[in-house]
Amino acid sequence: MPTKAGNAAPPKPRKKVSKILLFVRQGKNDEFGNTSAFHCFGLVNYISSEGDCPMNIQWKLQEPAMAQYIRSI
Repeated sequence: MPTKAGNAAPPKPRKKVSKILLFVRQGKNDEFGNTSAFHCFGLVNYISSEGDCPMNIQWKLQEPAMAQYIRSI
């Protein structure tokens, strides 16, 4: 919106939005002693957190995990 001097009003500050990607691995090392690869599960939304050492964070996947990563308990 122009001001009386004809200059445009300064832009409103933008709200920072973070996008979090969840990467997981089954263990630190594979059966051969090599470092295990991480798998990208996709974007997640923050649900809650508690503690500080270690800190537990609950996330919700925006898309369901692929069936190959779900194991029965």
